Amino acid sequence: MSGFLSEESMPGGTKDPSEKSFDSSSDPAAFPHDKELDSLRQLLFARELALLEEVVRNQGEKKFNTEKVSEVLAESITLRAGKDRQINIALEPVVDDILKKSLSRRKNDFVKLLFPLIGPVIRKSISEALLSMLSNMSQSLEVAFSWRGLRWRFESWRSGKPFNEIVLLHSIIYRVEQIFFVHSETGLLLSHVVNEKVPAQDADMVSGMLTAIQDFVRDSFSGNEDNYLHSLHMGDISLIIEKNDMAYIACVVRGTPPADFRMSLQDSFDMMLVEYAEPLAGFSGDTSPFLTAVRYLQPLLLSRYTKEEKKIPFWAKSASLICLLGVLSWGGYIFHEKFTRNTAIKQAMLLLDKYPGIIVTDVTEHDDGPWEVLTFRDELAPFPEKILQKNGFSPDLLDFTTIPFISYDSSIILRRIRNVLSPPDTVTTEFKKNGTLVLTGEAPINWILHARDMARTVPGVKDVDFSALHNPLMDQAWQLIKDINGAYVLFPLGKDTPVGKELAKLEKVMDKLVQLEKIARKNDLVLSLAIYGHADAVGSEKKNYEISQARTKTVAARLYAKRSNILISTYGMGSEFSKDCSRENLYTGDQSSRKIEFRVTLSRAVSANSLFGDR
Repeated sequence: MSGFLSEESMPGGTKDPSEKSFDSSSDPAAFPHDKELDSLRQLLFARELALLEEVVRNQGEKKFNTEKVSEVLAESITLRAGKDRQINIALEPVVDDILKKSLSRRKNDFVKLLFPLIGPVIRKSISEALLSMLSNMSQSLEVAFSWRGLRWRFESWRSGKPFNEIVLLHSIIYRVEQIFFVHSETGLLLSHVVNEKVPAQDADMVSGMLTAIQDFVRDSFSGNEDNYLHSLHMGDISLIIEKNDMAYIACVVRGTPPADFRMSLQDSFDMMLVEYAEPLAGFSGDTSPFLTAVRYLQPLLLSRYTKEEKKIPFWAKSASLICLLGVLSWGGYIFHEKFTRNTAIKQAMLLLDKYPGIIVTDVTEHDDGPWEVLTFRDELAPFPEKILQKNGFSPDLLDFTTIPFISYDSSIILRRIRNVLSPPDTVTTEFKKNGTLVLTGEAPINWILHARDMARTVPGVKDVDFSALHNPLMDQAWQLIKDINGAYVLFPLGKDTPVGKELAKLEKVMDKLVQLEKIARKNDLVLSLAIYGHADAVGSEKKNYEISQARTKTVAARLYAKRSNILISTYGMGSEFSKDCSRENLYTGDQSSRKIEFRVTLSRAVSANSLFGDR
């Protein structure tokens, strides 16, 4: 192609001066637009060129769409907000997040903005609350500490009625307690005010019931729809009603209102009908237009109280005050005594709970006597009465019923161990949480054997550690016992007396037995020896039993010849019970089956008193 011809390929190898020079580093827009070159570009860069065009087009459309949306955004939000709450639901999380982040970053700025608005409101609210509290307190004190208040309290006690009801009965001439402004057709409450001294009720429910009652009375007793219920009385409560086709107003009055009260009610009602004529005519359930109706209803919450007709003489006031002070003093004394007594009892109970070996299981309270207390007590724990007396409590506060039990408290178990074992001063006892008793120190052999026999019988002791308990003679005795119990002496075939080395071995065993006997005698211990004789299987069974028995008798005789007082028991085992000997050796006459063995035991001497008790 002509577009790809180089200058060297031209005739003469020279450049055509008529062609324009081309610099590859120049602006891309300056590239020559040759058709073949454009085709080549499309073949090589078609995908990249398409993507580039799409990017350029999207950028233009985005800017255009953004400008168009910005022109109608406010109107669109307003229009959608008028249709439903979807725009609110969509924007609420975003606005909440913005407010939270803004508040966290600029708390001081928000405080500076809100304080001028909220501060005066808070101060006014607190001031009004304090004035109301002081006024109520003054009125309550006036009623409580007056002759009239005492008479009313006596009347309340005699009649069984609440004191507040008696006060209202005697002090109120009349009081407008609640006023309802209600839509006639639907019975919906439009506005409502209530006296601050009257507990609030469900105003919507009351207005609905009033409408239902009026409809019932009109339908049942009068066919004319223009007639309505003007008033309703129940006890000292009156309901005064003024009605119109569009709405009615109902007042709850306690006592007897003045004659001009209904006139005032009618005037206020007429002004409300004029002002709210349009909202009433087009009422569809929205009560927001009637929020300002409170300014007509609030002035109608009138009240009037009785005044004391005559002044009480000074002497009567003084006498009443003295009686009141006497009653208060007596009541204070009784209360103080009861409070002090109950406090002491509770402190005593807390003290008992801390003592090991005592468990309080049940308490029966009495106003005019000692409390009944059921306790479990270990025999090693002190009596509850002594504990209280020792700590300065009166023994008349509590009456105890005690049930014996075995306590597993560590301190009680350790005390029980010391009672059972009676350790010498050279021995320390430690009881661990896992139930192990650790004995440490040096003790007589007799006591060590006693501890080995009795320690594990103590309730609460699961294991005993004797590793740190020692005695030089005891250590020597255990070694002698170990050597003797591991020794054996062999005999010739058919003989009951050892010879040679075996005889020398027997002499060594007997010497050790003599040494062990001396240790036992010195420590008031009992040494016992069991000698077991064995034979091989050569010969009859009877013969083998006799020879094994004869061998034990020979050894026992040799010990007695040394003037030994050891308790000796001999057992001829024959050939059937030979230990550590195979069946083959038994029947071939092997010497290892012809032997005697020793078993030594060391125990405490038991006196007659220990067995049968003191007589």
